[in-house]
Amino acid sequence: MLKGKPKFKTPVQPKTPSIKKTSGPRYQFPYSKNDYILLVGEGNFSFSHSIAKTIGTGKNIVATAYDSESVVEEKYTNDAVNHIKELKDLGGTVLFDIDATKLEKRKILKNKRFTHIIFNFPHCLGIKDQDRNILSNQQLLLNFFNSASKLLTTPASQTVSNKDESLDEPSDFEENGAVPDLNRFGEIHVSLKSGLPYDNWDIRMLSRKAGLRSKVTMPFNLKWFPLYEHRRTLGFKDGLSKGGNQEIAEKNPKLYAFVIKESLDPQHPQNQDNDGSKKRNRDGHSEDSDSDD
Repeated sequence: MLKGKPKFKTPVQPKTPSIKKTSGPRYQFPYSKNDYILLVGEGNFSFSHSIAKTIGTGKNIVATAYDSESVVEEKYTNDAVNHIKELKDLGGTVLFDIDATKLEKRKILKNKRFTHIIFNFPHCLGIKDQDRNILSNQQLLLNFFNSASKLLTTPASQTVSNKDESLDEPSDFEENGAVPDLNRFGEIHVSLKSGLPYDNWDIRMLSRKAGLRSKVTMPFNLKWFPLYEHRRTLGFKDGLSKGGNQEIAEKNPKLYAFVIKESLDPQHPQNQDNDGSKKRNRDGHSEDSDSDD
């Protein structure tokens, strides 16, 4: 039994976050060669592999797993081995033993700045009590937000070179056609299923506690990630795990994008087009189309 008061309140009547309707175009694939992408909490690395395959390179992708390489291979067997090989063949960087809540403490990452930091379907393992499960996942997300926000790009961002480390600098990407634009506000992306218990995590409340704001919420479109094969944290288990992406497809998954509050200031020069009007993002929506105060 937990002692003391829980750190977060569980909503009595959770509401599924809605997608704001706009007159703009439909949502488009959210990543490109111009991004410098960090993925955390990867399982079989099929998600990072799919992004690299779609944009035509993995040179601007750093994919990380919490588990060690041996544990990843044990959990996901050849499934992970093959995706990792393909991702590396595309130029991607793969790292193991990376804690998503302590990113800034790793030497190989702490001086880097990323345009996108992605946590795809985060979930704590092995907590059956519903209230404790909710609190544990809320704490995971809050700690992730606090850590990841320190590694986001801002206008005029400059990476600090670590000559003894293996990560490439943006200037090294040109030969692969991937030249990340770091002179902008970065984003944190989190994908979650809808319904209970996920709605009770109250991800927007957690982002505000970390000083972030919601930029946009969109459907997690499985067609964008044709190589992606969803796996639980415990790996694939015959008789328990569902094949393909059935487990998330039936749960109305959503992709949440968060940014630092300053990036939503319409008066900030980075948010203005040359004519002084509000800049629109890659999906055709204004930068604060899903903001909350």
